[in-house]
Parts: sequence; C-alpha cells; structure tokens
Amino acid sequence: MDRYFNINDLPWINTNQGMQKKVLGRSVLGSSALKLVCIAPNTKYETHEHSHLQVMIFKKTIDGYVLIDEERKYKIVENMVLVIKPNQCHKVINKSDEMLEILVLESFDAARHSTPFVDF
Repeated sequence: MDRYFNINDLPWINTNQGMQKKVLGRSVLGSSALKLVCIAPNTKYETHEHSHLQVMIFKKTIDGYVLIDEERKYKIVENMVLVIKPNQCHKVINKSDEMLEILVLESFDAARHSTPFVDF
C-alpha cells in the first residue's frame, strides 16, 4: 500500500507524560507502531517500562539523556538510535530549553526474532 501524508498534519495526543503523534498504528504495521513523542523543555518522561520492544531515534543533539535500569546513562546526540528491550526500565530527561522530539518504533513481537544489529 502506498500512502503519503505530512506528519505536521497529524493531531497531537495529550498524555500524562507529554505530547504524542500516532504516525502509523498496528492496523497498518501489524505487530508494530510508529509514533512521534515530544518532551517539553526542562522536563522528563518518568521511569517506566513496557512489555514490548521500543526503538528510539533522536535526530538532534540536546542537553539531556536517557537512563536505562537506573544505571546506564546515554547522552542524547544527533542520529542516536537506542533499543529498549521489553520490561527494561527507562527514563528520558530533557534538560534543554527546547522541545525534544523522539521517533519511537514499538514492536510487539520483535524480541522473539534475532536481528543482525541487536543481540537479545
């Protein structure tokens, strides 16, 4: 199926952790979903976990970091890709004065399959 749209035309969804845009849902991607997550300046997305895999893509460097399992800290840099395994605790902190945008791919069955890039 070919489909074209502008992400700016998609509606924002207000969540208790920030704003999101659902780019492609499971009705299109099957067992996956793609969304744009925005974290306001000088705020954080509190520690949480999911039963599914998440791939976070950061397009630009900002003053902030991602904390995994309260022990591994990754500074947010341009073109960083971060894979969050199922049930792994994580938190995103935006210490900058600008909006942080994260493209997030959620896969509800990817942890069951091996990939050439990430060894689970």
